[in-house]
Amino acid sequence: MRFFNFKKKKKNDYKKFFNEELDLNKFFRDIEDNTNEMGESTYFICLKVLSEALGKLPLKAYKRTKKGGKVEVLDKNLYVLSKRPNSFTTASSFWANVEMRRNHYGNAYVYLDFKRGKDGYALNGMYILENENVKIVIDNARKFTDIKNKIFYRYKDMLLNSDDILHFKTSLSNDGVTGLSVREQLANMLSTSREAENYLNGLYKGGLTSKGALEYTADLKEDAIQKALDGLKKYGVGKSRGAFLPIPPGFNLKPLNLTLQDSQFLENKKFTSMQIAGAFGVKPYLLNDYQNSNLGSCELQSLSFYVDTLLFILKHYEEEIDYKIINRMIDKETFYQFNPNAILRVSAKEQMEILTQGVNNGVYKPNEARNFLNMDSTEGGDVLMCNGNYIPITEIGNQYNENL
Repeated sequence: MRFFNFKKKKKNDYKKFFNEELDLNKFFRDIEDNTNEMGESTYFICLKVLSEALGKLPLKAYKRTKKGGKVEVLDKNLYVLSKRPNSFTTASSFWANVEMRRNHYGNAYVYLDFKRGKDGYALNGMYILENENVKIVIDNARKFTDIKNKIFYRYKDMLLNSDDILHFKTSLSNDGVTGLSVREQLANMLSTSREAENYLNGLYKGGLTSKGALEYTADLKEDAIQKALDGLKKYGVGKSRGAFLPIPPGFNLKPLNLTLQDSQFLENKKFTSMQIAGAFGVKPYLLNDYQNSNLGSCELQSLSFYVDTLLFILKHYEEEIDYKIINRMIDKETFYQFNPNAILRVSAKEQMEILTQGVNNGVYKPNEARNFLNMDSTEGGDVLMCNGNYIPITEIGNQYNENL
């Protein structure tokens, strides 16, 4: 096994690796090996919802002010993080892929390719590592560093420093280092749901006809039975075969299958789907279940989806990105945050009312409100304004004091 010191690595050590030719046959085999869970519709929809939700959110850089607030800044690493992580993918596709792996495998690994310059380290690119080729190594014997229990990531024949790997995992873990995938947590439920879908698919392929048994009720003599069987074969072939089977005289048909209604198939299927969606934190309306929804409740559900589901995910991403990237920067006051306004949008009328109230009450500057509407800044728009009739609460009543 080869070991690389990233501080002294050659320029092309990893470029050869990350630009290696893609084996399409292996790629499609890997997909086929992982289609069992993906074939379950609710599981696939939940992965899609969470992945696309993260891919929608723009990542921005901010800096803390001396007064405790924050201002948006242009950071040299922001282009790689929010626009183009590498030469063959966009940021939206990249972060959606990372989120899919985090849920499906329990862990997602991203290699950070740093480049050192005059102004310190700069992020040159990011690359998603294949989960099946990543092994976590804890150096409790201090063979590679003097730091006790330092974590390394072994990828194929390379040993990667933990400072160069963004490791995103699910909220549940057995060891505190790796996360448990949703499919591991719901193994039995996913298996039951897949069997239910296979059962329904089998009914469709069979023309929605149930299985049955033909009961012979006529003469039990051997020649009579043979004659009945010959008649059955005669009736069972021809143009009608596969659509229906005529019942010859002397036979009774007894259905063997339960109907969907008798087996409460739809009720059980819906219950299983809700359980799977609940494990992901995906709301029913995102599964196209609008039974208890209306326009007003959908807005509240969007807020609930952000607070109950996405907030933890985004906080986890932001903390990992800040720790691994800001430690390489000279200016450690910069931090990164996903902007949730992309999914918490309201109607145009409500948005205008909120911005107008914010500007009139000195919360937003006019240019800040214009930026929300993707409009250019205007001269004189960087001043806070408010109603001139307002007075500080400590001076209420002073207008009636003639001695002042």
